[in-house]
Amino acid sequence: MTMDINTRWLETAPGRRAFYACPARPGKHPVVVVFFEVFGLNEHFQHVAGQIAQNGYCAVVPDLFDGKVFSYSDIQAAMNVAKDLQSDAIMEHITQNIDRLNDQPEADTQRCGTIGFCMGGRISFMAACRLGSRIKAAVSFYGGSIAPAAPDRLGRTSLLTEENLTNLSAPLFLAYGNEDTHIPPDEHARIVEALGRHKKRYTLALFDGPHAFASDRRESYRPAAAAQAWKMAYEHLAVL
Repeated sequence: MTMDINTRWLETAPGRRAFYACPARPGKHPVVVVFFEVFGLNEHFQHVAGQIAQNGYCAVVPDLFDGKVFSYSDIQAAMNVAKDLQSDAIMEHITQNIDRLNDQPEADTQRCGTIGFCMGGRISFMAACRLGSRIKAAVSFYGGSIAPAAPDRLGRTSLLTEENLTNLSAPLFLAYGNEDTHIPPDEHARIVEALGRHKKRYTLALFDGPHAFASDRRESYRPAAAAQAWKMAYEHLAVL
């Protein structure tokens, strides 16, 4: 049965906004902060937020691109915006979003998780590290450059620093496609080694498909793999 939801835009700070979806039923609901792909806060991610809300969560999508949205064919323009995003500015966005939800009576920010895709998958991982105990569970779908061997084309380096891993307390669910040519298996290995060495709780799973296998708006979409990965993601978020 589909749950009724409410959706709206929230101003999270002067000149900043987020898309918000929450269950229409009374009561307090856990929060999931959603991070989009490199193409911006498009209609697809508004739909993703709605789906998450239909599963009983208050879903908020920070507009990290401040209104800029790109077509899936315009990858270079999207990357030009993404390369200017700084980690501290991203974290400021995220904390403003969580703090803003304290004003929403249905949102229980004490039960807060994150989920992200591609670029957003990396941000989900980073947020779990930087925000420590404020994040209770984190999901990363094909998060790029979580642990690159060298700086990537955006200049991003590995998140597997001693400070990040020491601060990380949320269990992680990391979903990758076994045909992903953007994130090689040796990156999976670096993540597993570091998380294991720091005794962190994680699940890393491979699914049949390429990069972005869970996006139903792209040619990379693999319905069976997406359904299986989403099922595991919701099981992971059930701790909230």
